[in-house]
Amino acid sequence: SFPTRRSSDLIWMQTVLGYNARVSGIVMATTSIIPLLTLPVVGQVFRKMDPRPLITLGGIVGAWALWLHARSTTGASFEYLAITRFAIGLAMPLAWIPLMMTIMTGLPPAKISSAAGLFNFWRMLASSVGTAIGVTFWDERTVIHRERLVETVSRSGDSEGLQMLQSVQGPSQDPQSALAALDAMIIRESSTLAQQDLFLVFAAAMILMAVGGWWLKVGASNAGHAPGSGAVAHD
Repeated sequence: SFPTRRSSDLIWMQTVLGYNARVSGIVMATTSIIPLLTLPVVGQVFRKMDPRPLITLGGIVGAWALWLHARSTTGASFEYLAITRFAIGLAMPLAWIPLMMTIMTGLPPAKISSAAGLFNFWRMLASSVGTAIGVTFWDERTVIHRERLVETVSRSGDSEGLQMLQSVQGPSQDPQSALAALDAMIIRESSTLAQQDLFLVFAAAMILMAVGGWWLKVGASNAGHAPGSGAVAHD
C-alpha cells in the first residue's frame, strides 16, 4: 500500500491540485522525518521485546494516518497535506522495520544474505504489482464517480444547473467554455473521491496487518522475557 500511496499521491497533487514537482516533493518528504530519527531506537527496542506489539501499533497508526489521507479534498491546504503525510511516517518504523527484521530472525548467518536478496526481490515485485492494481482501482473508481457526478448535475433543476455554470463561467467566457470548465471541475472531484476510496482500502489493509502480525513466529531473543530466553540459549 505504501508504494501505491506514494505514486497516487504525487499524481493527484500534480494533476488535481496543480502542485509542481518541488512543492509536491516537499509534501512527500515529511513522510521520512520520523523514520530517519527513530530507526536506531526501534532497532534497539526490537532486540529486547516481542516485535508483534510494535507491528500492531504501527498498523493502527498507519490506518489512522491513511484515514486522514482519505479526508483530503481539492480544497485541502498545504499544511494539512504535509501533516497527514508526516503522520504516515509514524507508522513506518513501528510496522515495517520490526516486520522485516522478524523475517530474518532465526536464520543462520550463512543464509542471511540470500534471504535478504530473496526478500527484496519479492518486496519489489509485490510493490510493482500492488502499484499497478492500486492505480487501476483508482482509474476505475474515477470513472464511476465521474458518471455519478454527471448524472447528479444532469438531474438538477434548470436553476441549479445554471448556477453551477455561472460559478465556473468568467465574465468573458462563452457557454461552451463554461461547460468545459464544469467538466474539468467534475474530473478533479471524481479523481479526488476515487483517491479517498483507495486510501480507505489501504487503511483496511493496515488493520488486517495489525491483527495478522500476531501470527508471526518470533525468535527466543525477541520473546520479551530475557531470563527465559537466556535459559533456553544456555541449554
